[in-house]
Amino acid sequence: MIAKSYRSLQRDSGNSHGRGGKLRRLWPGNIGVSDGGTILYLTDLLDRLGIDARVGQAIALAYEAYNKGLLTKKETEGLDLKWGNAEAAIELLKKIINKEGIGAILEKGPKEAARILSEMTGNDLKPFSTDMKGLSCYIA
Repeated sequence: MIAKSYRSLQRDSGNSHGRGGKLRRLWPGNIGVSDGGTILYLTDLLDRLGIDARVGQAIALAYEAYNKGLLTKKETEGLDLKWGNAEAAIELLKKIINKEGIGAILEKGPKEAARILSEMTGNDLKPFSTDMKGLSCYIA
C-alpha cells in the first residue's frame, strides 16, 4: 500500500509532519486519490523530485482526458489513468523525470501539454488545462 510507504519517507526525512502541507501541492486529489496517506506520499514525492506543482496539474489533465475517453492507452503508453490509480501517477512522474514519451509532454505544464496532446489526438484538451491568461493555476 502506498500510504504505508509514506511512513518510511517520514522516518527517512526526520519529519513527522510530512513536507507537502501546502494547499497548492495537493494535486493527487485532482486525480481521484482520496486516501490521506497516499495524497501525502505523492505530494512529498513531487517535492523530493523537485518537480513543480504545475506538473501535477498536467498529470490531472491527462487523467481527466483519459477518463473522458479523449486519451487512450496508446497515448499513455499502456498506463491506466483511471481515477484513483496512484501507481500510474508514480509511473508518470518517472517518465516526467526522464522526459520519456508522455512524460516529456506533461513536464511542460498543463497549458502546453493540452496543446500538444490536442494535436496528437485530434481531441480538444485545452478546456482541461488549469491556466488563466497563460499562467498555471493550482486547484486544490
